[in-house]
Amino acid sequence: MKQVNEAATGQSRRAGWKVFLTPSWIAIAILVLMFTYFAFTFLAPWQLGKGERKSETNHRLQAALEHDPVPVEEVLPKQGAVPQDKEWTHVSLQGKFEPSKEVLLHNRPVDSSPAFQILTPFETKEGFTVLVNRGWVPQAEGAKIPDIPQPPTGERTVTGFVRLGEGSNPEVVREGAVPRTQAINPKSIGTAQGIDLAHDYVQLDSESLTALNGAPGEGAAAEKAPRAIPLPQLDNGPHLSYGIQWIAFGILAPIGLAWAIRNELRERRLEEQERAAAAEAESADVETPAEQDSRHPDGESTESTDRLLADRYGRQRTHLGGRKKQRGERF
Repeated sequence: MKQVNEAATGQSRRAGWKVFLTPSWIAIAILVLMFTYFAFTFLAPWQLGKGERKSETNHRLQAALEHDPVPVEEVLPKQGAVPQDKEWTHVSLQGKFEPSKEVLLHNRPVDSSPAFQILTPFETKEGFTVLVNRGWVPQAEGAKIPDIPQPPTGERTVTGFVRLGEGSNPEVVREGAVPRTQAINPKSIGTAQGIDLAHDYVQLDSESLTALNGAPGEGAAAEKAPRAIPLPQLDNGPHLSYGIQWIAFGILAPIGLAWAIRNELRERRLEEQERAAAAEAESADVETPAEQDSRHPDGESTESTDRLLADRYGRQRTHLGGRKKQRGERF
């Protein structure tokens, strides 16, 4: 009987594993494995990479704020792009603005407010022209372009931060008094305006804007003057914690799948054990004559038999057994 039960248990375990070959379990396993793969190869590196780039930007910006501006020609080449590690370098430019070639950047909010950013070419004394972002003005009611203050005329010295040109190449729209664009791409702007611009541009700092337009509150003209583009906050943001979370999710997903499989197997084994116990109990209630004889051999004490009969059928049955004993009968 024991060998039969062990064989049945082995067959039950093998049958239990077959439940995981159903379409639902296969789909769950594939989804978990795909999620784990993307968590480790894409999601976590994406956030960790953003955090690393943000940290590098903060270091460059902090260094730029702590050092005096350097001449723009030392950083911004006449031809070619600025190296990425030179972005946010604090530079100074000597020359004059060319407002006739000015372009407005629209659909680019500043501090969550609809705004127009003013992009004006600046011809340097060194003989090349740089696109300068000289600040932003609020959008007028009805999405109309407000009056754009003209930059000062004549030669000026301005300071700002080197910024990399944006990769997109949008069309320069000529509607209204000032052309508009949706990205700061000096090359495409220069082509549209008929001027040769350096590959990257300069974003004026607040000191230059104050010198050009006057301090806030100094007359109505100063109130309408362009405002400085806010600098990025010097913190790394939540990218590191997000990256760690994706790594944790990638680890926990297969662990959760393994736990679900273990739980399913345990439930099925408990059900099999309960069914086996019920079957054994039913077989124990039905005894064959041979089993009865084996439980009551000839040398068994009749007193023990009487006690068993009394426990099962009451004392009346016990007296009947005594009378049979007097007649020399066993049962």
